[in-house]
Amino acid sequence: MSDYDNTNSGALYSADNMKPIGRKDWDDLNIIRQGKVDVEGSESRMVITQSTSREGKTYFEVYQSVGDRVLVAENTDRNGNTYYEFFQKVGPIYTNDRKRTDKDADMSGTITPNGGEMGEYMIWGRKRTTKAGDPMTSVSFAPKQKKESNMEEAYRNKEASGVPDSYNDDPSPSPLPETGGGSFDDDIPF
Repeated sequence: MSDYDNTNSGALYSADNMKPIGRKDWDDLNIIRQGKVDVEGSESRMVITQSTSREGKTYFEVYQSVGDRVLVAENTDRNGNTYYEFFQKVGPIYTNDRKRTDKDADMSGTITPNGGEMGEYMIWGRKRTTKAGDPMTSVSFAPKQKKESNMEEAYRNKEASGVPDSYNDDPSPSPLPETGGGSFDDDIPF
């Protein structure tokens, strides 16, 4: 028995044996990765598709296997048998053009897996290579945290942080000199 915890992760491999079928607007849609993932203990299959917008931009979308017809993929197993899988779109994934280190994700996005019943999740994809030298994508998930605005947080923590009820209640001196019309340095670019 393995001690590895695969919760909120998975591995997506080449999908050369898969193709979307059934809709004319899928002619330019390519299934590029497929595999098993685990989201909060629920195992399912996911695929990443690649397509081109009318403006010529490449974009990617994540689909999760479901029982109803959304994206139908024809698949061929190792024995040459053809079968069909049904996938539902769960969200977009974007190429990370701000990658600073090799550990940063190559792709990321926000998805709503399992029909959205668990809320929104962040997804990160990292390009990897199998021991056999084949390309793959390692994916991980985490529940998306809602960000509170700084004002809400300051209001909630005003007693602890010393934030005054209004600016007029601030006892600290004014940061600007009271010279009655100071000059500004016009060389500052903002």
